Amino acid sequence: MITKLFKLVFIILLLTSCNKDDDNSLSANFFEFDDCFSAIPLKDTELVISSEEEYLEFQELTRRHFTLNCENAELPKVNFDTQILMGVFSFVSSCNVSYKRSVYYESNTDSYTYAIAVSPEGACEMLITSFNCAIVPKQSESTEVAFSITYK
Repeated sequence: MITKLFKLVFIILLLTSCNKDDDNSLSANFFEFDDCFSAIPLKDTELVISSEEEYLEFQELTRRHFTLNCENAELPKVNFDTQILMGVFSFVSSCNVSYKRSVYYESNTDSYTYAIAVSPEGACEMLITSFNCAIVPKQSESTEVAFSITYK
């Protein structure tokens, strides 16, 4: 009887200790570009930005200069003293698309993981692109990020 109880407690502890969402998930501000910014120059790009200067260059690279009223448009504010920005390009052929985004920090490796599940909706041949940005709390000076995109 005690052996069965011990096994049950062990299995419960094992299952709860493997739940990645509870252990090291970070709160993040996820955003996509509005009409004043384009993801096309970022095709096949994974990037991490940790300074205001890099962010301003990124903003100008992606700005649509020939779109009405976009000259003064800005991306969301980032406090680089306490936050970093990470982003990765994705695309899918679909009528619509939904995303599930999560960012994790692994203290034992001093690295981040940005995981995105891309779910196409509908059988259209329209190409939908996105540059999936996340503003996350800085956990250390490390900017090592593993990007993981899964297409459902």
